[in-house]
Amino acid sequence: MVEGQVDSTASGSIGRGGMGSVNITERGIFQFVVRGPDGEIKQTAEAENGLTTQGASRILNKWKAASGDTSLYVGLIKDGGSAPTLVAGDTALSHTGWVEVVSTDGGGSWTATREPWAPADTSDGTLTAAADTWTFGGASSTIVLRGAFVTNDNTSGSTGGELIATSVFTGGGTIAVSSTDSLTITFTITLA
Repeated sequence: MVEGQVDSTASGSIGRGGMGSVNITERGIFQFVVRGPDGEIKQTAEAENGLTTQGASRILNKWKAASGDTSLYVGLIKDGGSAPTLVAGDTALSHTGWVEVVSTDGGGSWTATREPWAPADTSDGTLTAAADTWTFGGASSTIVLRGAFVTNDNTSGSTGGELIATSVFTGGGTIAVSSTDSLTITFTITLA
C-alpha cells in the first residue's frame, strides 16, 4: 500500500523593483507498509518525493481553475508611519497591521483600484503576470507605498473576498508615487 500526504508552506516578498512573489514548498511523503498473510505489519518505510516541473505546473493550473476566480486582484499597502505588520491570520475583513491605499490618499480626486492579476496556464511550475498599471493623475500630493496584497475581490477598500497574499518591501523600505507617475507590479507564485 502506498499512501501520500502533502504539506505546504508559503512566504512572500516584494522588492523595490515592483516584483512580488510567493514561494510554496510542496512536500509529499510516500509511506510503505508490508503486511504478511495474517495482516501483521512486517516492514514500513517512508520516502520523500521530488516535485517535477510538470507536477508543479499541474498543481498550479488545477488550483487556478478550481478556485473559480477568473482573475485575482493586486491592491496597494500604504505607509502608516511605521512598517506594516503582516500575519498569516490576516483576512480581507481583519488586518490590523496594515492599511490599503484608497482614493482619498494623496488628496485630490483619483480612483484607487485593485488591478487584475490573470496569469496564463503554466508549463514551468510558475504562475506569473503583471497587474494592470496604476496611475495617480488626480492625486495632489505624493503617496508613499509599503507593499501590496492579492485578493479575489476587485472593489477598492472592500473587506469582502479572500486575502490570498500580502507583502511589504524588503528591509522596511518605501516607494513614493506622485500624480505624474505610473506603477506596474508583477506577482509570481512558484512551487519549489
